[in-house]
Amino acid sequence: ARAEVINFYRPDVIALVETWLKGEEEIVVEGYRWFVCNRRTLHRKAVRGSGGVGVLIREEVLKEYAVEVLDSDVDDALWLRLSNGEGEEGSLVLAVCYLPPETSSRGMGGEETLQSWAEQVAKYRSLGPIIMCGDFNARCGMLETECEGLPNRKVIDEVKNNQGEMFVDLLRSVNMGVVNGRKGKDAFTCVSGKGCSVVDYCIVGAEYFDLIDNFRVVTTLECIDEMRCKGDVTRVPDHSLIQWEIVVGSMEVKVEEEAQQVGKIRKIVPENYLQKEEERSEIKKLTSRVMQAGASQKEIDDVYEELVEVTKRGLVEVSRKKGERRQPWFSRELAKLRKVLHDSEKEWLNCDSKETKREKRKEYVEKRRKYKKAVCRAKRKFDEGKQVRLEKLITSPRKWWAEVRKLGLIGGKKKDMTGRVYDEGGVMRQGKEAVEVWRSYFEKVLNEGGNSVDQGGGDVLGGESSWIDEGITREEVEQALGKLKRRAAPGTDGLTAEMVSSKELVDFWHHLFNWCWTNGMIPTEWRRSVIVPIPKKK
Repeated sequence: ARAEVINFYRPDVIALVETWLKGEEEIVVEGYRWFVCNRRTLHRKAVRGSGGVGVLIREEVLKEYAVEVLDSDVDDALWLRLSNGEGEEGSLVLAVCYLPPETSSRGMGGEETLQSWAEQVAKYRSLGPIIMCGDFNARCGMLETECEGLPNRKVIDEVKNNQGEMFVDLLRSVNMGVVNGRKGKDAFTCVSGKGCSVVDYCIVGAEYFDLIDNFRVVTTLECIDEMRCKGDVTRVPDHSLIQWEIVVGSMEVKVEEEAQQVGKIRKIVPENYLQKEEERSEIKKLTSRVMQAGASQKEIDDVYEELVEVTKRGLVEVSRKKGERRQPWFSRELAKLRKVLHDSEKEWLNCDSKETKREKRKEYVEKRRKYKKAVCRAKRKFDEGKQVRLEKLITSPRKWWAEVRKLGLIGGKKKDMTGRVYDEGGVMRQGKEAVEVWRSYFEKVLNEGGNSVDQGGGDVLGGESSWIDEGITREEVEQALGKLKRRAAPGTDGLTAEMVSSKELVDFWHHLFNWCWTNGMIPTEWRRSVIVPIPKKK
């Protein structure tokens, strides 16, 4: 039956997951060459293999493209490079992956597996466009999988699972997105008696999205109808076929254009922003000019224009780097420990002598235990750092609540294993118990000293309440700058919140705001704005 499917569709490349092959077993199809990654670790009583991935490539394709196996050392992941001899512009990297279900005994290391795939993407990105496909057993639901440069995804499976959340984190970290729901014909990739779901994907980088053409998901029943199968169909597989074409003819042009976009320069605020002696001197001169400006609108406009130039000169240019982000708690030490673990595993699996293999396995188990312990320690230290950050943000309510939402303690999309905190007795609390610990803690902090609000009543604008006419204090300026929303779009002058809130500019803003308050005028630049009309959907 599988041979009939292949002969009917005649694809150039066939990616297979869950091949269930053991050892050196392979799939033989006339006119195709087999590239395989069978599982090496199986139960000693296993009758058949489990998992496993492989790729069939037509002989006609191999006449024009050389195929190189980049990596097949990790179970259930095969990385190939197809090259036509024209260098990086004529190359394509194909990865066929299988992520076991969460309920499987092999599904416990899903996070580590996805992390290793992210590292491989960063490693092979320079070789050409990367296309990943396979069965990820990840249901993304309504999770935001969009990355820059891709159209919105139409969702047909609204259910999500834990592997779906980890899968989405992988996509965001490597700036790649699923083609399902964005191009061509979409459908459920798994249809069984338990229900329908989308767990098989084609993944491509945002910069190479146009390489994919004629994408479609074909369920097994649709496949049977298209092939016009005769006779009774005794068994229908659960998973659907995913088909797409790669526009090889435009690859060279597309790679060149997108390489220029990825290499664009952006400017960031450095740690020592505006702390050079010449920059401080210029800011002091501008502050003095504000104090001596009188009621001159032109003088204030000139001062503000010069300030904008000074603040922009303090920025630092950096290259845009995508796909190199890791988990925030994952350090170089952990990377070294994991490499040692993988090397130990290879030594154990490649050992021929039974006694030596037994010793190598003991070494591998011990190194695995140390690695897992180091991972737990790193995660715990990272979570404790979250608690410290919350305590430091207590003076800025907006930042504090933003951090709380980021931790998933309230509202939004909550994630497992987040929001952990130690109570007064040193016991780890999480979930609702963690929320209660934070609530009781900040009740004490915020209510310390009693209520300072004036309960006397009366008209605050009348009588002896002359504070309304007083000047703006430096403390009020610092408090206002601390409440600015970070990572927001700047105005027409190009100043962001990160630039404006620099400590070196507090005196300048203090005098400028008081000048505005006293003279009833503001810099002309503040009157300009950019209005973008957005049509309302009918």
